[in-house]
Amino acid sequence: MANSRNPTSALATWESDLLGGHHPGFRFSFKAGEIQQWSPQGANGGPADVSRRITRLIHFCLQPLRQSTIIAHIVAGIIIGPSFLTRDRQNANKLFPPGSQYVLKTISSFGFMLHLFIHGVKIDISSLLKSIGGKTILISLSGFFVSLGFGLATFSIVKGVGGLDSSDNTEVIILVVLNSMTFFIVMTSYCHEIGVSNSAVGGLACSSSFIVDAFGYICMIIVQTINRVGPPEPLAIQWGQTLLIFIYYGILFFIFRPLILYIIRFTPEGQPMRSSHFVAIFSIVLVVWFWGECLGQRLSTFLFGLFLPNGPPLGSILAQKLEVFTFGLFLPVFYTMSGLATNLHRLKGSTSPWTLELIFIICRIGKFLGTLLSSLFVSTPLQDAIPLALLMCCQGIMEVIIVSYWMDEMILSNQLFSLSMINIVLFTGFVLPLIQSIYDPLRRYRAHNRRNVLGSNGNNDLQILVCIHKEENVPTIIGILEASKCSKAGSISIIALQLVQLIGRAMPILGPLHQVKTTANNLACADHIANAFQYFERHGQVYVKVQHFVSVTPYSSMDNDICALAHEKRSSLIIIPFHKQWAIDGTVEASSMPIREVNRRVLNKAPCSVAILIDRGAMGGNLCVLNNASSYHVVMLFIGGADDHEALAISRRMANNPSTSLTVIWLKPEDHRHDDSYGIDRDGEVIRDFQLKSKGNEKISLVENIVSDGIETTKAILSIKNADLIIVGRYHEPDCPATLGITMWSDYPELGMLGDMLTTTSDFRFSVLVVQQQPQSDGSRHAGREEEDPFFERNS
Repeated sequence: MANSRNPTSALATWESDLLGGHHPGFRFSFKAGEIQQWSPQGANGGPADVSRRITRLIHFCLQPLRQSTIIAHIVAGIIIGPSFLTRDRQNANKLFPPGSQYVLKTISSFGFMLHLFIHGVKIDISSLLKSIGGKTILISLSGFFVSLGFGLATFSIVKGVGGLDSSDNTEVIILVVLNSMTFFIVMTSYCHEIGVSNSAVGGLACSSSFIVDAFGYICMIIVQTINRVGPPEPLAIQWGQTLLIFIYYGILFFIFRPLILYIIRFTPEGQPMRSSHFVAIFSIVLVVWFWGECLGQRLSTFLFGLFLPNGPPLGSILAQKLEVFTFGLFLPVFYTMSGLATNLHRLKGSTSPWTLELIFIICRIGKFLGTLLSSLFVSTPLQDAIPLALLMCCQGIMEVIIVSYWMDEMILSNQLFSLSMINIVLFTGFVLPLIQSIYDPLRRYRAHNRRNVLGSNGNNDLQILVCIHKEENVPTIIGILEASKCSKAGSISIIALQLVQLIGRAMPILGPLHQVKTTANNLACADHIANAFQYFERHGQVYVKVQHFVSVTPYSSMDNDICALAHEKRSSLIIIPFHKQWAIDGTVEASSMPIREVNRRVLNKAPCSVAILIDRGAMGGNLCVLNNASSYHVVMLFIGGADDHEALAISRRMANNPSTSLTVIWLKPEDHRHDDSYGIDRDGEVIRDFQLKSKGNEKISLVENIVSDGIETTKAILSIKNADLIIVGRYHEPDCPATLGITMWSDYPELGMLGDMLTTTSDFRFSVLVVQQQPQSDGSRHAGREEEDPFFERNS
């Protein structure tokens, strides 16, 4: 029966089903960009179902070990292949009928071609060249040549004592060269996967690998030329082949490339590409791939994509329309087919596998030491140099492609191919989880001194970092900033950070707007957002300074840029939008789970206080900066604790604005007691200090509500009328009488008890600001807090 699926939600099923459908005759049915039907023979049982079940089992077993999906698919292929399940000829014939592997090889070849082309389009050579300096060159070349020297020296010693067969000499040398290299495509993929692409280590690793990449392509050409198998061809045929290759690349760069650039011009900036234009470009790519395969130019699609403009519209449309199928369907087949070609029983060749393994291990040790020592020489901290050296030792898709191609061309023996695949699995499978366990990109952003609004003098400048995902975030954020400015409270320095998901590019970007616009062309709404803040800056009655920054990065590492910029600018407060957006009628208009994960990580690692803004449009709707006609009614719910103290400090600063009226509702328990963790009656002291400083201000009022449980707290909140913004602290003690019973309903634990209730109740139409005071330098905020807070139990 046809089954309608969403592509992004069914990737795991596609991967497993595809690996289970080794019989020819599987069928696809497409409609409106979605897979409607997937029906491999034997998908509901029988031999083909075995491979699907094994793949799922391998994924499940390796997940706790933080293994890459590449490793899982290769291991599944090894298990299914002649090393285990298909060692018996009868089982092999059942799992792989005649002709089935040709179909799968075609799919795998098509998959890695698309992967290389997409990565080629994503790479911005000009930006990479700008990021390469003497430090990067030294690290990359040291790692390469020290590794090469260690490997060749070990090879010479082993050969001298008779540990190698003479027929293996050339094969071992080219594998030593391959083990000394680090490919840019592999490095960017792993950096994105483990969330360090925009960290110091990730940036240095990607830049260094780009330099080593040049050696890789040169070495591949040399190996392919010297080790061509078969009798020499007539001179006329050789000249004819060379002429065809020149004609091929001439058509690529002087006909196909200008044609694609001409098609791209018809796509306005910020608008999606037409389907007909995409089909035309994709058809050109298919021609390039097929012709390149016929001429033996397997990397031609990568080179072709490398010289096309990166980013939108081409890069983004390729990522949106092709990456789902490439990563979900085609690449898993390629990895599994490489695993299927691995036969552990063939390791028993003329040369002992342990002798060969010793050479490769020494080569990796040289790679690690060369990178580590050169990094320390250029003053890289040890805590960064070690993960950098480990990351440069990883191997991935490029190494799999190269050794597979060399085996097909009979440059490598089956023994050395199998040993190379085992090395990729073991080294990368060990190194990646090790890097994730020892390296925390946010470690350097944790401030030892507490930076928050409460700790700053009321007459000092206030540094605020506001995060913006889309234009709809701007009105309410500016409304809050407008309500916060006042000549009595000093100036406001605003860092407006526009967050853009990395699509169609290989490397992330973080920098001032005017610099980023010269390297990224997917910032159609950036000028509109910047103009809104410039308008706010020009027409403010007090000194307001706005700096515009842009971060183009994956969601997995977006929190790194937020925390890095807040740390660099010494911000006291970060304002981040909630992951849900409401329409005018109160219904949820948009929701983004990746943004929710970004918010969670920022809450956990921020170097200053954090406020999550739940935008219901009230503040933005009342905004009128030009004639100062805006009036805001802010309500602050006070129960007690560090987060409430910070929320009260923010509210008090807003109350200094003549256009802002503030009502503080103290939800005071009947058995109000001293707070031992903050000294004698710390909450009472904070309230008394607030009353003292607010004395004589008619727009500030304090209301004490005696509450005994969460029901009375809810009634007090429901009595609030005509509020534009409600400010609450995030964390409250679980045994606090004012919140008893509320904790049973928690859809969004990152908002705390009160924030969750205010967000999920459909009767409320006001915006909410949930405030968290800055964590301590050790990652905690209060003693025992993590043990009692379910959010930090899951995210610490």
